[in-house]
Amino acid sequence: MPYFTHCKNFSIHYERNGDPSKPRLALIAGLGRDKHVWDKILPALLPNYSILCMDNRDAGKSDAALTDYSIQTMADDLQYLLEGLNFFPCTLVGHSMGGFIAMTLAYQASKLVNKLIICNAGSHQSEFGKGYLNSRIQWIEDSKLSYKARMTRIIPWLYGKAYLARGNNYQNLLQSPGNLPAKENFIRQAHACLDYDIRDHLSAIGCEVEVVTGDEDKRITPTVAKQLARQLPQAKSTILAGIGHVIPIEAPEALIDIINQNVKIR
Repeated sequence: MPYFTHCKNFSIHYERNGDPSKPRLALIAGLGRDKHVWDKILPALLPNYSILCMDNRDAGKSDAALTDYSIQTMADDLQYLLEGLNFFPCTLVGHSMGGFIAMTLAYQASKLVNKLIICNAGSHQSEFGKGYLNSRIQWIEDSKLSYKARMTRIIPWLYGKAYLARGNNYQNLLQSPGNLPAKENFIRQAHACLDYDIRDHLSAIGCEVEVVTGDEDKRITPTVAKQLARQLPQAKSTILAGIGHVIPIEAPEALIDIINQNVKIR
């Protein structure tokens, strides 16, 4: 398994797949998730792209942090990785917290980014979003709550009704996957999300951006997504019907189409 240790002696786990001669695509996961959040879209993308998937700090096989940090720090990790692997310029696809990271990198190191595809992410944490994150922290700190009890509370905030009603999806989500981040790791990521706010930097994101959300996303609502797109110099928004906050899992086919349309794969 490849690891990249950057100048601050921090190791990031990553995987490179696909055709190195094809357009570069970097996939950045959201809060508490590792690179496997992209598993449903990878098979269809591999023939047409050179793909980089990474585990953010405090997730998957990347190093755990010893102190709190910011989304800016996570964007720095991504910048070190892209530059160290000479994997740029590329299209960044970020889900939720990964969208925060992608937008932050786009304004601080524009030479690395061709385009952005931002899934279920906004420009800052609303009071509603802060309340949700603080509840997540409270639930994970409550030692009396089982994994199933926590997920029973969390699932309705994350997934659309159609996905939960399909097959065994709901019951499967109640089962622990066995690769969860440690409690402290999740909480550090959540604190970084709580402090996130790039409203003052949106005008510096000069690349083309597609902002995507589901019409059942309770936090990044269609209104939030459309507002973000209006505030960016070159952006459009796409709203997916019947989809919640986890587009890579709920609507992989739609996300594949969006990626291909943006990179103009034929």
